[in-house]
Amino acid sequence: MNNGKNDIRQKAKNMMKVSLEGASLVLCEKIPANQADKDVYIMIPESVKKHSKMSYLTDTNTLDLIFSNMTLQSSSLKNASLNDKMEKERVDIEQFAGSRFITCFSHNTNENVAMWKVYGNQKRPAKVLLQFKNFANDLKSCIYMDFGLVADNKKCFFNSQEYTKTVNQNGVLGRQKGLPPINIEFDTDACIRSVSVIDINYVASDSEPLNKRNVGGREISFDHGSKIDIKTFDTSELGTYKSTPWEYEKETRILMRLSNQKFDRWDYIRLRLKDEMFRDLKIIMSPWVDEENKLKIKSILDGSKLATDIKESITICQSELEGTLNFPD
Repeated sequence: MNNGKNDIRQKAKNMMKVSLEGASLVLCEKIPANQADKDVYIMIPESVKKHSKMSYLTDTNTLDLIFSNMTLQSSSLKNASLNDKMEKERVDIEQFAGSRFITCFSHNTNENVAMWKVYGNQKRPAKVLLQFKNFANDLKSCIYMDFGLVADNKKCFFNSQEYTKTVNQNGVLGRQKGLPPINIEFDTDACIRSVSVIDINYVASDSEPLNKRNVGGREISFDHGSKIDIKTFDTSELGTYKSTPWEYEKETRILMRLSNQKFDRWDYIRLRLKDEMFRDLKIIMSPWVDEENKLKIKSILDGSKLATDIKESITICQSELEGTLNFPD
């Protein structure tokens, strides 16, 4: 009888060994052990909290969407319109870029000529600079952390007990127990596992962080003496470095990491904003603004559903560069 049990154990070990052949392990950011099975993990360095403003340069059409939908788009690192292609094309780990989502700001409190030139709508009068207060000091009061919005009218969970319950109940175990599906409006193939607010690290384009191999190996030993080598990928720095020519941007970004490191089906996640995100917002009009866009900005603000005290805290300002820039079209 014992020999039979031993045979079963040995077969199980052999099956595990076969399944691990050619396997890989993806290393991401370190989450404290006491947080590993809890809600979404939020990581914000103290240095980021010291910035006074977070600037976001866009155009009046996007401004309208932000105010009417109360959302801000976070783009997949795989599909984002990156000005510095090197940050995605990291050696060995580009394949995991689809599991990283970024929303980019600048912590520069002054207007920047280069930023006005590069970002926003190609129609210069429609450009607009949004200067938010530093939401990093109280992220949960500014952004909903229960779910975001993805394509095809689906929602995506931030990591939570409700996400775990939904995956279990809608999976094989739930079906075996005859439980009805829940939260069917959610795409549960991945969830937002962690949210960071980070300052970008700027390094020379030929430096180690942008060029080093991010693949290694580990050895797994079994109690019966056999060993297997598996490939490891270090993605912990993916989305955190850019090359020094872009240092003038002084970029701070919201960086979200998914639970499934190999997931790449979502092009974007729309973050749902709370009213508090807009408190003391400063809207700076384009240096090339015309009367049409001045009226449009005022109309967007007047028509928003923000609480009265929040709306009254928002200011619309002229650019200090208005009428001074002479770039060719």
